[in-house]
Amino acid sequence: MLHLLLDFDGTLADTSSGIYSSFSHACSILDLTPPSLTTFRGFIGPPVEQIVQHIYPSLSPNLINDFKMYFRDNYDTINYKKLEWYKGTRQTLFDLRNNLNIDMSLVTNKPTIPAKLLLDQLDLTRNFTYIVGIDYPHVTANNIKFLNKSESLLFILTKIKTKKSHIFYVGDTLSDYRASNQVGIGFVAATYGFHQWSQGELDDTITISSIECLYSTVVSLLSSI
Repeated sequence: MLHLLLDFDGTLADTSSGIYSSFSHACSILDLTPPSLTTFRGFIGPPVEQIVQHIYPSLSPNLINDFKMYFRDNYDTINYKKLEWYKGTRQTLFDLRNNLNIDMSLVTNKPTIPAKLLLDQLDLTRNFTYIVGIDYPHVTANNIKFLNKSESLLFILTKIKTKKSHIFYVGDTLSDYRASNQVGIGFVAATYGFHQWSQGELDDTITISSIECLYSTVVSLLSSI
């Protein structure tokens, strides 16, 4: 049986407006000029400190930590609520769980509790075996956080009992793709999300052009295992 691991931002919902608002908020405090929203969308995916390093390479480690704090304080309490669910998200996830009996877990760079609260909006939480945010270890046991998506995926692989060849991560960014490769699981590229995929990046990669396409893709995967 398959076990699907799903990203949140750019895969289940367009969260760019909320993330950008909090990013701009942190920029204003540190007197930095934010990129345009259109440009910024292409950076969404990795943890915020990696985004900051890419956009402002001369920023000191201390200022990057300050930026992260300002961003997280604003986003995790206010702007995480700003999103648009992709058409068909709720129905597709319900159909995968109830019609095909697919096990699913969420693996996201969002904090765990805000991710759960957002899923609760559409009554989606019960469709997921695990909901693993970037701070999952802190929420459940101790005061550490995952450094990146690879660490999150490695963690969840210790929790689920499915063969690696039957596990696929559904994400929309190059960092999602690389993390899947690093831990040795399959990847499904959501080409409607934040990253503008080039043809070379998608060689031999399963793609979906909408969340609704995930259902037929899973049916095809089931027939091949």
